[in-house]
Amino acid sequence: MFSVKPRVRLLQKALPDTGGVRVTCLATGFYPRHINLTLLRDGQPVAEQQISGGELLPNGDGSYQMRKSLEVSTEELQHHQYTCTAQHLSLDNKMDIPLGPRLLRLIHMRRAHILPMDKAEGQEPTPPSQDGDQLVTVAGGGGIRAG
Repeated sequence: MFSVKPRVRLLQKALPDTGGVRVTCLATGFYPRHINLTLLRDGQPVAEQQISGGELLPNGDGSYQMRKSLEVSTEELQHHQYTCTAQHLSLDNKMDIPLGPRLLRLIHMRRAHILPMDKAEGQEPTPPSQDGDQLVTVAGGGGIRAG
């Protein structure tokens, strides 16, 4: 039987109505269908009643996707470490994708860029904007900001 590795991303999106942030763990393009996708806060699983999503959905190419989201305040985002963990048959080990302080530095970019994370070193952190900016962390390196 063949398998296809998931592409795992950890996204954050400002929620202007509440002043909070939605943190979303997204795995897509994987086969077979079973995947264990977990959102962690400071290394501990977030309680299921705090998480939305989790439904397995088919893609048009025969692969699958799943997303799990959590709404947090900007204060929680600054004081806690959030991580998306994926376990799948195609992976030798679990895949951990952190959302950390280094990533917050890239939030105010105005055009979509792909940057290796070391390019952000030495820059001062900037607070998350409230205009719906989105930051994507992709397994394997850089950050992508779309908005």
